[in-house]
Amino acid sequence: GIMPPPREFRDRRRPPQTPPLVLVDPNMQVIAGHKRPQDSYFSLPVVHAGETVALLQHPRLRQITEDFDLSFLSQQREALALICLVILVLSALISFPAAKHLVTPIRRLADSIRALTLGDYAIELNSQRRDELGELARDFNQLSKTLANNDKLRKQWLADTSHELRTPVTIMRGELEAIQDGVRPMDNACVDSIHQEILLLGKLIEDLHELNSADIGAMEYRMESLTLQPLIEDALKQHELQLSAKALQVDRQLQQSPVTIWADSMRIAQLLNNLLSNSINYTDPGGKIRMTLEQQDAYAVLCIEDSHPGVPDEALPKLFDHLYRVEGSRNRNTGGSGLGLAICRKIVDAHNGHIEAGHSKLGGIRITVKLLLK
Repeated sequence: GIMPPPREFRDRRRPPQTPPLVLVDPNMQVIAGHKRPQDSYFSLPVVHAGETVALLQHPRLRQITEDFDLSFLSQQREALALICLVILVLSALISFPAAKHLVTPIRRLADSIRALTLGDYAIELNSQRRDELGELARDFNQLSKTLANNDKLRKQWLADTSHELRTPVTIMRGELEAIQDGVRPMDNACVDSIHQEILLLGKLIEDLHELNSADIGAMEYRMESLTLQPLIEDALKQHELQLSAKALQVDRQLQQSPVTIWADSMRIAQLLNNLLSNSINYTDPGGKIRMTLEQQDAYAVLCIEDSHPGVPDEALPKLFDHLYRVEGSRNRNTGGSGLGLAICRKIVDAHNGHIEAGHSKLGGIRITVKLLLK
């Protein structure tokens, strides 16, 4: 048969015996049981007919002394230590990969930002993650592209500006040196040529000043209620000689009822003059210019279209860039400083409007300006 466990094991696993109870009278005299003087007791009253006739007392446990209790306490301590060890190991197994997963892209981002401050804009971070770090990487890539584009535009702006300033100065120097060497006589034609280059140079410098003033917010705007039709007619009158010189026909399609906006009259006149000058300068002689004005929802919509030559599709978004000219059809001999449309965009932006370029059915380009109605 099965042998019983050793007595020591059975004694150690046996639950402790119930401590002895003591019954005493109200005067604390023992009625039943044995009261040990070293123990502390708590009492439970025995009530009969509303009167306490005795007290049932139980000794308080001062410390754990039984083998069963000591064994249970030891087991709990061992289990708790094992649980803490397991939790510690699991935390390490989880935290180290998680820390690497988070710290590595942050360190790479910090290195990229450091390179970005040194002018290296060709850096691109991995933005495939779908968490906040992935979103931060995408924002960084966008910032890097924006800075690279701005740096490219800045260099292009400096190159174009220096070229535009150098061209008239070179022509005037050539004219003067030819006069000094006796190659060319000092006549009215020579003076007119030099004067023309001075006018072009002065126009370029003035346009650069206007554009810079718009960029830094120094261009003043005095808003008032304006009706667009009279301003358009005034602009056309100012360009009558230029229109006649190139035999350009103007087709007006202006809304009969007044179109009123809240704007600066001087800047709107400058906007109209620049747009008309652009169409006149870049339209072949004998061509046509069409101006339309109407109300659409909350906007006054002004369109200026011209006939040939047109521009390619890729050139349309660049027409409002500084000093941009389309090769062949837009050059300094037929056009202006190359800043007129850039100034137009600054003026429209200051009025919280929109301006865009597109192809015209007449064969040239169409400039559409949207200004908020009053």
